Amino acid sequence: MRFPNLEIISIHIGKTGGSSFLQWLRKAYGEANVSHFVKKEHKVKSNDFSAPLQSVAKEFRIIHGHFRYEEVDEIHNSSRAKVITWVRDPVERVISRYFYLQKQICLNPNHSMAAQIFFCKRV
Repeated sequence: MRFPNLEIISIHIGKTGGSSFLQWLRKAYGEANVSHFVKKEHKVKSNDFSAPLQSVAKEFRIIHGHFRYEEVDEIHNSSRAKVITWVRDPVERVISRYFYLQKQICLNPNHSMAAQIFFCKRV
């Protein structure tokens, strides 16, 4: 077993409660045992995050983040870790995402989505 300490792989799908679950994991397992894997903090050439995820999985009991199952498949099959993914009613998720983006763009007109979507009223 290549990842003997790994207990949970938490795949966070946006707007499904993953941030709240991450906070709970940190309280339950302790900050030092939970890795919040953020892709933009890792430089990879081919958009394949398998290697950095494997490196993190060797050090932590829990890995949580926005990644695909394919990126943790080998980790999962080489450990006894449970995979957890939260899902949500698709319509509720789209509505939540809409209001989230609206707030982000109105707060930051330079947001990457601002050129594609116009939410804010301009006076």
